[in-house]
Amino acid sequence: MSGELKLDAMWAAGMWSYVMPQHAPAAVLREVDEELGRAIAKHPPMVNLHEAHSVIWEELVEYFECVRQQNEARDPAQIRHELVQVAAMAIRAIVDVVEKMGK
Repeated sequence: MSGELKLDAMWAAGMWSYVMPQHAPAAVLREVDEELGRAIAKHPPMVNLHEAHSVIWEELVEYFECVRQQNEARDPAQIRHELVQVAAMAIRAIVDVVEKMGK
């Protein structure tokens, strides 16, 4: 089952409802999944919490740069892109570092 189909099935089954409001589209989750896949293909796994912090911080700074702009200069597509990257890197930190702690 592809990542897209799994997310759609999970959404349809209500498995995301405890985390996300019902109006949140599965497309956002697919974007995060795709971004995560690109990052995994391009970069080696994160090795520790300090690296995870640095990567997530970098993405948050890029998001904050969007926020600091005047309202009329803000680009919703760029803001969305930065937030998708934040989410993807948070998931990557969990998978690469947190799930391996204590093992």
